Amino acid sequence: MKTKFLIIVSVVALLFFSLSSFNTFLDITDINVQDDLVLKGTYDGHEDYGYNFIYLDGEGEEKTFTFQDVKASVLEKFNLDDEALIKTKFKITYTTTVEKSIDEDGNESEDEINTIIKLEKQ
Repeated sequence: MKTKFLIIVSVVALLFFSLSSFNTFLDITDINVQDDLVLKGTYDGHEDYGYNFIYLDGEGEEKTFTFQDVKASVLEKFNLDDEALIKTKFKITYTTTVEKSIDEDGNESEDEINTIIKLEKQ
């Protein structure tokens, strides 16, 4: 009797987990959020795709770093749409989130989203 009960429970559990994972829609399979990171850069303006800052890399070359998102509390303090802030130096505290998703054709993609969580004028 116990054997039949264990077999039935095992089959039900297997069916539940197998069928519950079947999905034909866009599916975010993994989200990876890093700890707070810091970058010192000069504000270079806002575009449709994000907020740009110029920084010096390890070899002393200028690079552009784009932030796709900014916390509302930061935008309350600094209006990054104001062109008067362009060329202002900032210490930027941010997070990077990597979202892995699968489209309806089964293709996997990764999207990196950089979010400013704190700005300090330098």
